[in-house]
Amino acid sequence: MSANADFQVQPKRSISARGTVAVVGAAPGGLSALKKLRDVGIDVTLYERRSDVGGLWTFSDNPTITTALEGAKSQISKFIVLYLSYRRGAKFIPRVNEEGPIDSVLMWRTARLGLWLEYHFLNLLGWVFELVFKKNAKVMGDQDPDWEFEPSPSLKPSPTVIVVNDDMFSRFREGCIRSEQGVRRIVGPRALELSNGKVIEDVDVIIAASGYRPDFSLVSDLSHIVHADPELPPLPDLSRNFFSVNCPGSLACVSYCTANENAATYRELQVMTAAQIWTGNSQEI
Repeated sequence: MSANADFQVQPKRSISARGTVAVVGAAPGGLSALKKLRDVGIDVTLYERRSDVGGLWTFSDNPTITTALEGAKSQISKFIVLYLSYRRGAKFIPRVNEEGPIDSVLMWRTARLGLWLEYHFLNLLGWVFELVFKKNAKVMGDQDPDWEFEPSPSLKPSPTVIVVNDDMFSRFREGCIRSEQGVRRIVGPRALELSNGKVIEDVDVIIAASGYRPDFSLVSDLSHIVHADPELPPLPDLSRNFFSVNCPGSLACVSYCTANENAATYRELQVMTAAQIWTGNSQEI
């Protein structure tokens, strides 16, 4: 994010008076952009390489595109053994407990309270997170120390250690899945070495659940901030992680964000901001 706190967008004239807006990608963020920009009278064209809208939520038989599946079926019986590998521990929590879905507590008011605590009392927020997590995780039963999920990092700096799954512990107890800590390297056509030096043979499939990263290759002229540490990747130079610093009157990157609550609402607010600025109703964010 740009360090300029007084960032202003001052297009010479409103976009509605000088041409059209191209929205790239018909996923939820792109669909929201299409609607909000049209609502204020901007001529918008939506581009999508798939045959339908929906992004990752839409099935595609194109093997080069990440896609939702037409259907899912358990194939555990087809394998002799499954391994779950991790590097820094994990905190498991079920989707549903005796009080209902665990995300039912994530209402607007509780989200506001959480953001306020994060800003003013970060340590207190981490303590509250840990208490709420342990309360909801009790329904899964006790962990076997041999699984080595604990100790795990605190939820205070990183909630990414949370794994939401109803059946994982039962699969461990049944022996269907074995827990191993960290893959170091692949040492053969069907073998890999773990961080503790153990080698697993006859490996059929490796699934690397390493998350995802945004791709800005479409806008090659977008400037980036280079860190002093060469091991850290450059970050796109975006004010509020949204508007291009070099050309804010014509380029905004929706969905490049880490949302602490409803991501759909966050995307919609981003597009509403762009719509008001690009039509000349506002100049400052």
